[in-house]
Amino acid sequence: AGFLAALRRSKVPLKNKTVLLLGAGGAARALAGACGQAGVRSVTVLSRRAASGRACAQLAGKRGRWAMLSPAVLTQLSAEADLVVNSLPGALLGQRFGACLVRRKAWAIDISYTPTETAFCKAAKKQGWQTQNGLNMLIEQGFLAFELWFKKNPSRAVVQATLREV
Repeated sequence: AGFLAALRRSKVPLKNKTVLLLGAGGAARALAGACGQAGVRSVTVLSRRAASGRACAQLAGKRGRWAMLSPAVLTQLSAEADLVVNSLPGALLGQRFGACLVRRKAWAIDISYTPTETAFCKAAKKQGWQTQNGLNMLIEQGFLAFELWFKKNPSRAVVQATLREV
């Protein structure tokens, strides 16, 4: 829910869009399910392990697909992607795969929020992509949790300003 809320706030459209999801871990599984529910055209999970990748892709429903993660496959698929989401661990992987993106005027999002500009986002930006780190997702998850626990809406401006200073 935090991921979708962050995309809405940033005006990143999902309806009928093609999404590439790098990784198939716990966070990727949640993102695949969210994308499937948001009405994307397709979600292709790129991972190094077939079993976990296919299981992750299934969470997107009939829109889910799996492909082996490699620079060549990412380069090929990114030419048609509207959004690429990196959920891979480690800056080195992010930099390596961010540099494979070929299409401009699309979105590249790294769910990591430190550093402010991750290696993946930095590499994607060099390729002309619009980028965002995971801070907005973290903020939205926090708002949703706060509202559930305390039945109150915290001040977005105060929370965002505070988190950006940290």
